[in-house]
Amino acid sequence: MDERSVSNNIFEKTILVVAIALMLGIVAYYVGANCIVRNLDFASDMCGNDIVDEVDSPDGEYKVVVFERNCGATTGFSTHISILYNSEELSNSPGNIFSMDGHPASSQVVTMWVDDQTVNVSYKEGYDVYSREGTYMGINREIFIEYPFDM
Repeated sequence: MDERSVSNNIFEKTILVVAIALMLGIVAYYVGANCIVRNLDFASDMCGNDIVDEVDSPDGEYKVVVFERNCGATTGFSTHISILYNSEELSNSPGNIFSMDGHPASSQVVTMWVDDQTVNVSYKEGYDVYSREGTYMGINREIFIEYPFDM
């Protein structure tokens, strides 16, 4: 074999090794991502929601739902709030407008519709608030959320 054919042979083998490594990396990425997604779905199945209060909007199209979300013995109580269509059932997911530490009874969460487009949310100070949305976008209107004090 001459020097040129040896060089071409090494180049071809290098390309083959790189291609195989790249394909294995892509397969490993998709398998790993699939496992992560399945574990996240599994974790949400371990959680449960207990409705504490539901308040219909004045026009009856929406409702605001206060609920306790419990994800097992190793987690504490948490309070969540979702705005849903009145015909919609609460799914097994966190609140879509608000979540905080503490049981709904001890955190003293109270929701009230001011009008068809505004919800007032009040709660006892001293609890960690994890998420707090200022608006909720429904299909045919935006709903504003008011809080008694800023964080």
